[in-house]
Order: sequence, then C-alpha cells, then structure tokens
Amino acid sequence: MLQVFYIPSSSMVPTLAIDDRMVVEKLSYRVREPERGDVVVFRAAEPQRPVERPLPERITRGFGQFVGIVPLDASDLV
Repeated sequence: MLQVFYIPSSSMVPTLAIDDRMVVEKLSYRVREPERGDVVVFRAAEPQRPVERPLPERITRGFGQFVGIVPLDASDLV
C-alpha cells in the first residue's frame, strides 16, 4: 500500500524541505525492521483529540491527504 505525505515544517531539513511530498510504501516494516538511513512515518505516542467532521469533509480531506495536497493530522510524524 502507498500513501503520499506532505511535509509542512522544516523539522527534516536538509533531508526533506518544507512543502515536499513523499510516497510511503507501508508494507516493508511488516517483514523487516527499519535500518539506519530509512525515512519512516509513525504515529505520535499521544495523538491529539480527533475533530469530528461531516462525512463529505472527511472524504475530501482523506483524498487530499492521500495525494499529498492536504497536511496530515499532527499525530503523523516523519
């Protein structure tokens, strides 16, 4: 499975720049451990309380996050 992630901040500079997008393949770490130099996406230990949005907005936001034009929730970290 693939997902596009949007980089909203400078926390990964110089590896990733602000407004970069990256395609993440989600299956590798089911069969192997991360190695030095890998860029990984993970959920924060304490995610923020979710905001309840209407269904049309959730669908639109989900699609925008999938293609990398809408930032992900703050609980997704690179």
